This record gives sequence, structure tokens and C-alpha cells, in this order.
Amino acid sequence: MAMLIMKRSKKITVLGYGKIGYALYYFLNSRFKVILTDDSRKAKGSSLVLGALPGSVGRSSLELALRCNKDLIDISDTDPQFYIKYKRDIYGSNITVIAGCGFSPGLVNFILGWEFSQKKHISTVEIIAGSLSPKKGYFPFLWCFEDFVSCHNLKSRQLVEGKEIEFDPFSGLRKERFFGIEAETYFFPSGFEYLMRREGLRDFTYRVARPVGFSDFFKKLKENSFFSKDNISLTKKIFDSNREDNITFAIIRLCSDHRNRRTSWLLKSFSKKKEKLNSMQKITSILPVVLTEMLLEGKFLKKGLFFPDDISREEIIFRYVMDKIKNYKVEIRRYG
Repeated sequence: MAMLIMKRSKKITVLGYGKIGYALYYFLNSRFKVILTDDSRKAKGSSLVLGALPGSVGRSSLELALRCNKDLIDISDTDPQFYIKYKRDIYGSNITVIAGCGFSPGLVNFILGWEFSQKKHISTVEIIAGSLSPKKGYFPFLWCFEDFVSCHNLKSRQLVEGKEIEFDPFSGLRKERFFGIEAETYFFPSGFEYLMRREGLRDFTYRVARPVGFSDFFKKLKENSFFSKDNISLTKKIFDSNREDNITFAIIRLCSDHRNRRTSWLLKSFSKKKEKLNSMQKITSILPVVLTEMLLEGKFLKKGLFFPDDISREEIIFRYVMDKIKNYKVEIRRYG
């Protein structure tokens, strides 16, 4: 009972009122005092800040952490170079910042970091991540709608046969099937392109998976101004009002030149349409939730800037986090 009271007395500020912010509140509020807000002034007295802001304002989380000397776990869709720019300030403030700490980036590169630490000869990495629904013709919009739209308008960088190549949105369209669901995949920005510069890699590609027909659907919405500044709020409201069963997943495939050894991972979350949390909220929250517990319980004492692939290189941390994740309804399997 005393331990429960001690935990509950620790205050966490979650910056962001969106879907991911709510999911963090859902998982943590029974154990800690969680303030869900978009007002940085309410972080006063917090033991930790969790950033769950849209990418357009995501930098505010780090700015707050530096200004108030607060540890930060940031899920916001913010370019890694932004954090690296402030690396000296982070160390100077003697705080812990774990950036890019959601699902993808986040849990996916947490696993990649461990695989890279175990094998020296990985030559090929292919990642496919996305959300689908068993209901044909339904296109799930499961996370920050503004970020979702923005990302589908960005060019991506991929490593192909040893060369970094820039691709336009929806390039490399490939028809596929996952869990019996017809889908399409195409090249997409990952948020952890810095990993493709690892020595020995010849191919590092990241694909997003969407229901078949999504690319045409998205382009028609864009052509008809559904994503314009004047219309995007109404468009978001319409899509949020329509929910069906949904799956969020990632497949990580690795190949080593050494004996052509192949390894793969499956990360998968499922939600029924009437559940409080959709599949993206579930799978995005588990890594920051476990790391929050580690920080507040004194199991992660390092100060400075870290990305998930940095911390997973330590065997003891990787094993601890993966063991804790088993408590959540997310399927994680390794093959090979």
C-alpha cells in the first residue's frame, strides 16, 4: 500500500490532448498523478513530462523540458535532428530526454537497436508498418489526423543498393496481403533515417501499409480540398465519427550477408470498434509507459539525449522492457 501511495504521489504532465495523449493517461493514471494538458505552465511540480503533441508544435515539449529542467519522454512526430541540435543543452541541464518514443519511430527502432547490437553483418533491413481494418473499404485514421495528412505529403529517403534515394509520396506502390486483408504499401518517411548510415548496410527501406485503394482515396480528398486549412477540422470530425475494427502492425525483416541469415519480427495490436483505445493508441503507448515506470522507479538513471535504438543496445534494458510489454495486449514475435 505504501508503494502504491508513493507512486501515485508522483506527478506526470502529458502535453497533448489528442489520441495518444489520452492513451498515456489511460495507462498511467491509476499509478501516478497524471495531468493531461496542452498548457506547458501546468508542468510545474511534475517529476516527468510526456510529449504527445502534433508534429507542428512538437518542439514545445523539449523547449519546456529545458526551461523547467524536467526529464522528457517525447512521442511527438519531430525530426531527430531537432533534438540533436540541442544535445549539448540537454546534457548541460542534466536531464534525461528519450525522443522518438512511440511506435514507429519508437518500438520499431527499439527492436532494431537491439538487433544491430547482436549482429555485425546486417546488410538489408525492410520495415513495413501501418494500420488496416478487416472491413473492406474502410480507411482507419487512428492517430493525430494533422500529422497523418502531413506525412502522406512528404518525400522519403530510402537506402537502395548502397545509395540514398529520395522518393515522392506513394512511390514504389506494391499490392500485398496481411492477415487476410488486401493492402498496398509504398515508400514512406520513417523518422529514423539516421539508422541507414550504419556500416555494412546496403538496403534500408521503410514502407507504410494501407488498405487497398487508399492512395487514390487520399489523392481525391486532397484534390477536392478536404485537407485545406478551412476544411481539415470538419474532415477530421467526419473520420473520427466512423470507427471499425482495426489492426496496427509492423513487420521488420533483416538479412545478414554472413551465411544469408534472415530474421523477422511481427508487432501487432488489434482493437474492436467499440473499445476505448484503438490499435494505434495501444501499440504507440506501451514503450513510453514502460520507460516512464523505469525513470520514476530509478531503473534508468542515465542523463542526456537518447533514441529508442540507443537504450535497447544494453541487453539488461532490452530484456526488462520486453518482459514488461508482455503485460499489455500487443503481440510481439521474433522469427529466425
